Amino acid sequence: MLTLLTIVCTVGGYAQETVTDELTSTILSLSTSGYKKFATKTLSSGASYDGAAYANGTKIQIKAKKDTKGFYTGIITSASSGTIKSITINFNSANSNTLGIYGKNTAYTTADDLFGSAAGELIKNVDNSKTAVTITPDKAYKFIGFKSNNGTVYIDKITIVWEAAPSTPTTTTFGTNSGKTFTFTNGTLDGFTAPKATATKSDDNTDLSNLIEYTSSDADIVAVDSKTGELTFTNTKFDKATITATLPKTDTYQTSTDSYVVVNTDSHTATSLSFNGTDITLTEGKTDAGADFTGYTATEASNIAGTITYAASGDAVATVDPTTGAVTISPSVYGTTTITATFTPADPTQHSGSTAKYQITNKKAVDLSEITFDVSEDKVSGTGNKTLTKSIVKINTSSGSLGASTDYRFYSGSKTTFSLTDPTRVITSIKFVVSSGTTYKNFTTDKNTYDKATATWTGYEESVVFTASSQVRNVTQIIVTTAEKKPAPALSFAEATVTKELVAGTIDLQTITKPEDLDASAITYASSDDATAKVEGTTIRLYKTGEAIITATSAATDKYAAGTASYKLVIVDNRTATAIAFDGFDGTTVALTDGKTADGAEFKGYTAKAADNIEGTIKYAASGDAVATVDETTGAVTINATTYGTTTITATFTPADPTKYTTSTAEYKITNEKGKIYYTTLAAMKEAVPTDATSSAPATLSLNLTDAIVTSVADKKAAIQDATAGTLVYGNNALGLVKGKKYTGKVDVKACWFSGYVEIVGWTPSADIVVEDATELPLETITLAQLKANPDKYEFKRVKVSKVTTTSAYSTAKKATITQDGTDATLFGEDTELSVSINTIYDLIGCAYHHKTSNLDEYRIGIFTQEDITEIEKETPALSFAEATVTTELKEKIIEVQALIKPADFKGTVTYKSDDDTVAEVVGDMIDLKKTGEVTITATSAATDKYAAGAASYKLVIEDHRATDADFKFAEGNYKVDIAGTSTAEFNAKDVLQNPSNLKVTYTISPKDDNVVIDEKTGEILISKRGIYTITATGAATETYKEATATCTLKIFDSTKQDETITFIAGLNKGTQTAKGNEDQIVQDVVTIHGTNAAFAATSNTEYTYRLYQNCFTTISTKEGKITKIEFIGSNNSETNYSLTKLTSMTDNNYTCTDPNYGVWEGSAKEVEFKAVAQVRAIQIIVTILIPKEYTLDETKTNNVIEDCTYANVTLQRTLSKDYWNTFCVPFALDAEQVAQYFGEGTQLRTYEGNCNDNIVYFTTVDNIEAGRPYIMKPGNAVVQNPTFEGVSMVATGLDKNGNPQAVGDASTVQMKGIYNQILLNADQTELFLGDNDLFYYPLDDIDARTIGGLRAYFIVPQGTDIKKLRANLDGTPTSLGTIFDTEESNAPVYNLQGQCVGNSLRALKSGIYIQNGKKVVVK
Repeated sequence: MLTLLTIVCTVGGYAQETVTDELTSTILSLSTSGYKKFATKTLSSGASYDGAAYANGTKIQIKAKKDTKGFYTGIITSASSGTIKSITINFNSANSNTLGIYGKNTAYTTADDLFGSAAGELIKNVDNSKTAVTITPDKAYKFIGFKSNNGTVYIDKITIVWEAAPSTPTTTTFGTNSGKTFTFTNGTLDGFTAPKATATKSDDNTDLSNLIEYTSSDADIVAVDSKTGELTFTNTKFDKATITATLPKTDTYQTSTDSYVVVNTDSHTATSLSFNGTDITLTEGKTDAGADFTGYTATEASNIAGTITYAASGDAVATVDPTTGAVTISPSVYGTTTITATFTPADPTQHSGSTAKYQITNKKAVDLSEITFDVSEDKVSGTGNKTLTKSIVKINTSSGSLGASTDYRFYSGSKTTFSLTDPTRVITSIKFVVSSGTTYKNFTTDKNTYDKATATWTGYEESVVFTASSQVRNVTQIIVTTAEKKPAPALSFAEATVTKELVAGTIDLQTITKPEDLDASAITYASSDDATAKVEGTTIRLYKTGEAIITATSAATDKYAAGTASYKLVIVDNRTATAIAFDGFDGTTVALTDGKTADGAEFKGYTAKAADNIEGTIKYAASGDAVATVDETTGAVTINATTYGTTTITATFTPADPTKYTTSTAEYKITNEKGKIYYTTLAAMKEAVPTDATSSAPATLSLNLTDAIVTSVADKKAAIQDATAGTLVYGNNALGLVKGKKYTGKVDVKACWFSGYVEIVGWTPSADIVVEDATELPLETITLAQLKANPDKYEFKRVKVSKVTTTSAYSTAKKATITQDGTDATLFGEDTELSVSINTIYDLIGCAYHHKTSNLDEYRIGIFTQEDITEIEKETPALSFAEATVTTELKEKIIEVQALIKPADFKGTVTYKSDDDTVAEVVGDMIDLKKTGEVTITATSAATDKYAAGAASYKLVIEDHRATDADFKFAEGNYKVDIAGTSTAEFNAKDVLQNPSNLKVTYTISPKDDNVVIDEKTGEILISKRGIYTITATGAATETYKEATATCTLKIFDSTKQDETITFIAGLNKGTQTAKGNEDQIVQDVVTIHGTNAAFAATSNTEYTYRLYQNCFTTISTKEGKITKIEFIGSNNSETNYSLTKLTSMTDNNYTCTDPNYGVWEGSAKEVEFKAVAQVRAIQIIVTILIPKEYTLDETKTNNVIEDCTYANVTLQRTLSKDYWNTFCVPFALDAEQVAQYFGEGTQLRTYEGNCNDNIVYFTTVDNIEAGRPYIMKPGNAVVQNPTFEGVSMVATGLDKNGNPQAVGDASTVQMKGIYNQILLNADQTELFLGDNDLFYYPLDDIDARTIGGLRAYFIVPQGTDIKKLRANLDGTPTSLGTIFDTEESNAPVYNLQGQCVGNSLRALKSGIYIQNGKKVVVK
């Protein structure tokens, strides 16, 4: 949005112009997908803005660091609109960093200028300590720049006010040819001379004609010389063109223009020109085939005589020979050049000219060596199996997110393949760039050259597969480098298969055939099975019969890619096979425990023999764990009893004749296991648990129990104890242990340390363990002091603790604090269903233990069941007050609590509380009296060792016999202030408060926000926003008077505005809810939006939206005026997702929506209700309201403003009473319902319709009021004072010259005339008015007596009328007017205190004291 403001001020005698630019993310068209440079924006001020930034929702976002794409972010001006007068920054609430503002008098080029020597001078550094910051530079700058000084800066809006140099108006004119139209045929018009324009300065008529510049709106129709104004027709296009003369703007005078029109009609025979080729695209100046491009030739289709010329336009990609059409390409210039051929016929009177065009586009060759995927730009939506392609690189992940979030993510177990679409290239490296974390270490690759330290794979492959062992995330860039694929070298072996005897032992590698320029040292050799045959240098060692593939691999060189060649090596053995075996070995493993066999014997080993008595030697060897050693010659073994594991004994037979017989082997295994250690007591077992044993890595131990009894069980916990100790058992179902059972025998357990004690977490009993019922559970009585002195002695033994007192309530943490004789401990519920009361005495049976962690140290009595808690009853203390009721005076302010009567030995604490702190509040043992009323004061004693908690109460009656200051009030109930033409309304409440007793006053106002300022002491009020406010004055109590309050209403309005648009922007005007299921509401100005199931602060992917969930009822209402239009604007809605078509109006049928992102309601209502049949989302809700115009009509004014206004609030400064008939006339209509609303039920209303016959004046009973018609009325309410009629239509038609309505009735009889303004009645007895006691009066010849207030009516009768003969008909029966009005002159004149007669009626007099019938009368 750009707002232009022209401000006239004295600057050297000239008018100085200012223009205002507003910069937002929308106006600058910023990128919503990361930081990017934005296109130049030239606003109507003439200033141009450039730079780089990011549109984060509606915010402008810039940062201090250089972007990953190599540029800085910021906003600069590249073209000026004068000098900078002021800058206003509206920061977003999310901002916490500093913005730097710079200025200079030469143009900026890019935002990078702000981060170097070209930054200019620092104007100011600003932050968001204020919502809006305005800076006025102390020097004149023509160019300005904005950058972040630290971190990221968030801005809602920047407002720049430019001040242009003063200039003088000018006039440019073609004189009599101004605006004329000249019609040519084939470019010819007899007698035509091109008009010349003149230009002059308006102040002194200085001739500026020599500076005029001429332009044509279409040079293909007619061209114009920019200096002389001469016309040239090409006759290639025929139509209308405008010739404009422009005097350019300078620093000293303003621009001005004038124009005329040229029409060129065609009577030629058309020609047709075409090229022998179409548009072409080059890369670095070459065609796709790599050839040069020299251009096309144009020909005329009918071979009509003429000449063809060529011209180039657009980018400087190519130049063209004007005669031949041959083009010359500039390979390093990129863009598009248009080549235009123009045919000029030899006989232009017979044939028209024609043109033909083609385009040459030259593009930069794509750099395939490095392709960077940036998540802010390169992405696909959704998650799962996704593919992302850029240039020649394709990334496919089996399970991941390729930019659906703010990073690339590869889910656990996913396989991600990098491949190329160009078969001539290979991948040489892949690097993952992350914003934080090291999850890239979760990658492994099929090529096994991935460096997890640098997140980089290197190699030479057509494709690479990455496997994620766990999720890889926070990847913001993936950089892939490629290279041209090299040819593979021609490698080969002469023989595809080579067969060798195993007995050969070692053989030479087969000679490889290779290119002469491939160095042999670059070739390595390997076997596919080193156990069969292994390459050693240039030879192969043969180990056993079988096959192996021998592969030669050449490393990549500058010329060749890596290459391979293979051949098969077959190893045979034609010797006689041998076999050996161990004597006595049955094929099973020798199993030992602590070095002994199962029967406790020592093992000495086996001896091996060769079959068939073949000659040779046998040697023995041991491998594996050091369980045993073996004699190399005899095979005898030696066992290491304390070494556990497995040893393999191998015997190898070597024949005496290795050329005839093969070698052979035999083996057996020896295992040695550690035997179990059985602990015979729980105490011994607990001591044996290592200190580093944990629940996840427990120690395994064996027990041989004797009479171990399970004393308690609850859920996963059990306590077991023997004669030596107790311990906790923990696991599902308490590991199967049963309360009351006694265990004797062997059991394997898993045990660990937990919170300072040992617990068993695994229980595997032997098959022969004895489980029987215990005759009784062990129980030992201890004190809390004993537990604390020796916790190890009682750990998880069943104990009894007597007479403990709870000093805290049993909490959700399953514990309460207990005390016994000054020693504290913790009652802990091992069962979740326990309950105890605070300050209560109990006997407890449970398990004692010391629970200690890094932040907790508790001595506990663990209770497994509620039955183990026995309450001990306490005595309730006798508490009382001497007086059941105490009465006091409010003016005492603070009194003491009545003395509490309690037992002599009571040592507990007592607290006091009032049951209504708003009346009286207890502070310690004093009572703060706040207002009159009754409260109950309760004393509560805490439980002690002897006494239970106790309480006693008494009634406190607060009275106030001081007088009420009835005169403490505002002079009026309602006040108005018009803020038209000003930004702030001023009002002083003290000026209108009547405070005759001089009470100390405090002023408050509601509603109160940042737009309202009030001085609580002086009553001075400043308000910068229209609305309706309640002012409260509170007079402090004195010795004589009670506290007094008075209220009035203050309405702030703008008489210049009726239509106002209030825009709710998601993210800026927010509610409190972010998800469905709750009500939400937003309020702005006088408009409230309330949803029953809505989220007005919801956000996703940095975009805020207003969300109306399914079946949400949304009410939009206004406190003032009425709503005429509601617009809902969506962002990315579709027909199936969040469409605004799913919204319907419950108020009427006025909502229309055909676009998922736009819906509108139009009508007239105070509130409109909508229902969402499915979830609906909007980013803006725009509400247009019609505000009633405010009018005040004062009965004492002679010039009340009466004008046509269809929607108005009208306040009458007038009082009406039900005690008499009131004449009444207003310039707006009221229906019967409104009459009852404003004047009260039962209002009597009569009107005179001009019907007067035989001296009878007929009045008609009506229930409504018409504009401009006079009435008599008795209100239903006792008094109607200064009423305001809201939303009425004021009518100003048919008024007389004094601004009053026309009279009703025949001038020859009786007329009734309504008046809006105060007037003077004639004193000739022809004009009568309604006076005191419902009497009818004519005035004396006195100004005050003749004055009648406005908004009334009076009667007109002809001169000489006998008033006493007049009759009235009010309800169908003729009645003397005397019964209503008394139609005679009052003979009780009224005098003021100076003795002057002011009339004979009190009705129309001003407020004051008067004398009538010798008595003083007060008129209010």
